Amino acid sequence: MTKLLITGGRHSEDAFHKEAWNRSEAGIILLYDTDAGSVESVFEYVTPKELVSDEGVGTTFKCGEIREGILYVPTEWELLMIDIQQWKIIDKISLPVFNDVHAVTFLGDNFIVTSTGLDAVFEITREGNVAREWSVLDSGSIWDRFDRDTDYRKVASTKPHAVHPNFATVIGGDVWVTRFSEKDAICLTDRSKGKVAVNVETPHDGHLIDGKLFYTTVNGHVVVFDADSKVAVNDYDLNSSSSDFRPLGWCRGLAKVERNMYVGFSRLRPTRYTKNVAWLKDIKKSLATSISRPTRVGVYDYSKGFELVDEVNMEHHGLSVIFSVIPL
Repeated sequence: MTKLLITGGRHSEDAFHKEAWNRSEAGIILLYDTDAGSVESVFEYVTPKELVSDEGVGTTFKCGEIREGILYVPTEWELLMIDIQQWKIIDKISLPVFNDVHAVTFLGDNFIVTSTGLDAVFEITREGNVAREWSVLDSGSIWDRFDRDTDYRKVASTKPHAVHPNFATVIGGDVWVTRFSEKDAICLTDRSKGKVAVNVETPHDGHLIDGKLFYTTVNGHVVVFDADSKVAVNDYDLNSSSSDFRPLGWCRGLAKVERNMYVGFSRLRPTRYTKNVAWLKDIKKSLATSISRPTRVGVYDYSKGFELVDEVNMEHHGLSVIFSVIPL
């Protein structure tokens, strides 16, 4: 039996007229039973208003990870620890350096948190202390651009971001992070190890699977690299399975279970940061909800070179945007 957790958010009724940071009225987690084909909503959450900006911001569950029955999953402003047997929050960490947090993973017992709004990655202890910090720019400190004394949870948005880190991956004790604008991933713990040049388009997730690195790109590619040499060995274009002209959507989450790959796609929404959707080319000029495919999980047979075998609409279950697909 295969079960997956799908993390993301439910947009408000007037989300079409809002920007990304205040579209989602609640963070949502769905449980997808791939054998039964069933989907159910198992958890919903809204960040406390007193924690964030008075301008009004939303709540979305971003990219998380499960350890020993606990789901560690961030919103834009917090890291939640959720007992998935009882679906109960057992602990939280929230720090002034959390702004538009996109992902959390582990380095030993510590957390690696990608704070996209500060173009930075932080190593956080279980007690909520910052052990290490890295700017994801090619040079300089985080605090060359930001104020160390500011509580960035109270800042609705710091966009446009200089680099926009998305997802951290720990490989052999080193921390690698994807950089949206640079179309690459870099090693933060040892800059001499260079970069993973994704190149195809802007990357989001980076997963170490079966000894290889799998990077999703927002325009619907999965680019595979040798984990040691960081040389690309495959580029799977998921658009090739498209039956019409419509873009696949914003491609993020990825999980492999047995022979299948499960890939998350979110419905495209208008944005004033048009460079972020430049990959849409001519379509970007007429971008609207009506032309985009729904938020869904695509099921691909990896043994057949990412052959599409199924798609599961998640909007029917209240999910407007997907960030991670997590195997139980």
